[in-house]
Amino acid sequence: MTEESPLHIRQAEGLRRLADMIEQNPQIAGHLAYALDGILSPVSERLDAREQLSTFARVAKTTDAEVTIKNDRASCAVFAAFGPVRIEMYASAAKMAGQPQPTPEYEPLAVD
Repeated sequence: MTEESPLHIRQAEGLRRLADMIEQNPQIAGHLAYALDGILSPVSERLDAREQLSTFARVAKTTDAEVTIKNDRASCAVFAAFGPVRIEMYASAAKMAGQPQPTPEYEPLAVD
């Protein structure tokens, strides 16, 4: 695997290395349980939100993952559970509707 390898190849290799680490060191499984039970992935700003979520749900279903879709007034989320590993991909209602989101003003963080 090289830095020039496609992203999907590098991601799969990284996940295989993580899986190998967990299998070879079972004492760390409990330490990783929380992180792996809630991997959060917002949709990409550059791509269509509805298409990203639909594709993720369809592809996850082909792997026998347990797929759940949650729609509410504020957002849409697709949950895919691969046993104890769960990924949530989500988008705001504005993104689902294809509306641009203005960047809100906020008071900058300052720490003394």
